[in-house]
Amino acid sequence: MKDRDFDRLVGLAKERELPGCPPDLERNVLRRLRGGVRSEGGEAFGLDWLLGLFEQTRFAAATMIAVLVISSTASVLATSALASSSDRKGLATDALGFDVFEEAHILHLDK
Repeated sequence: MKDRDFDRLVGLAKERELPGCPPDLERNVLRRLRGGVRSEGGEAFGLDWLLGLFEQTRFAAATMIAVLVISSTASVLATSALASSSDRKGLATDALGFDVFEEAHILHLDK
């Protein structure tokens, strides 16, 4: 019984006339199709393909600048942290007097 009802509903839906396509939608689809055909003919060079992903080039430019600033800041911070840690290690060694182990006559390493 359920199969017959379903088949009847599908048949009614197939028989119904489809609504007309809004003119704005049709224009937008045709514009995008024509734009796609035009871009396939020319070869994209450099960052044009990346900017093509975003409809607003300002957004793409701001994103690239933000990535550049963040990566530069991270590399500067990592480098300064590495340099300051080696300086601190040298200061700690001098403050604790570990340079005494470098003197050979105290440990008798020459003999």
